[in-house]
Amino acid sequence: MKRLIGFLSAATLGLVLAASLAAQTVNITASVPFEFMVAGSSMPAGDYTVGSVFPETGGAIRVFNGNSGVVSLVMRSNTNPDERTGQVSLVFNRYGDQYFLSSIVDGSRGARLELPVSRTEKELSKTADLGKFETVAVLARR
Repeated sequence: MKRLIGFLSAATLGLVLAASLAAQTVNITASVPFEFMVAGSSMPAGDYTVGSVFPETGGAIRVFNGNSGVVSLVMRSNTNPDERTGQVSLVFNRYGDQYFLSSIVDGSRGARLELPVSRTEKELSKTADLGKFETVAVLARR
């Protein structure tokens, strides 16, 4: 009997933890009208599905273009909770004509997933004219 109660307690705890981990995932879709870079990979313009992968271990971000089959997987660097803007978007840093995915905002859940800055973007940010840098947001949907 004690063994059964222990098993049921462990199973219940597992379900509660799984539900809380699922709540931390972000899965959105967006149409990106320009070529961009993520984790050193060039991604063509098109429709993308962006989501969390392995949230229980700190997580990664999967960026997938179904038309071309291009996938990029990058470890996320930071999560900023409680950003409840209501908008869902992909945020890019632009230097001249080059775009770099910098974060994913799920304002309906209050989550912002920051991506690490690539070596190429670091180099560009040092040499770029401040007048040519801008942040661009592409609206997305859940």
